[in-house]
Amino acid sequence: RCLPGRALDERWPLMPTGNPYTDTKIAGEHTVLAAHAACKAAGIDAIIAENIQRNVWMKFGMLAPFSGLTALTGSTAGPLRETPGTRALIESAVREVIAVGKAAGVGLKDDDFTQLMKAIDGNPPAMTSSMAHDRKAGKPLEVNYLSGAVVRIGEKHGVAAPTARRRGEHVAS
Repeated sequence: RCLPGRALDERWPLMPTGNPYTDTKIAGEHTVLAAHAACKAAGIDAIIAENIQRNVWMKFGMLAPFSGLTALTGSTAGPLRETPGTRALIESAVREVIAVGKAAGVGLKDDDFTQLMKAIDGNPPAMTSSMAHDRKAGKPLEVNYLSGAVVRIGEKHGVAAPTARRRGEHVAS
């Protein structure tokens, strides 16, 4: 488990983001194209990301708010979206991730909010997060790596993330 924009490999300590199979700056174009072709040949709808950090942060922009709020409330996607108060928390949390990502220079833009909310709104009403399951089961939580990461990276770049901070504090307690 590690921060967004970082990759964890058992052979190495925390290392910069980069996947030699998707990042042409690390692997070289030939390796990336070969891996892409192999995936396509196997029937996998693979893409070559122009900015893998942006892609990771787009997923993070949906995951951190959703996992934290489902774990905090014990609710599923449908009621969280349909209840005005929790809907506002989701929207605030998504905006915080975008602000932090922009400050961190990963290529997020203000108009990514619409795409992220569309993804969240497209989740099945009964969907929950693995962190919500873990909380119910009394297992260790990854809130420090999700909501906590939003706060820490925000602090590093001078961006406040009060929704993420409160969500993380309440889920962890």
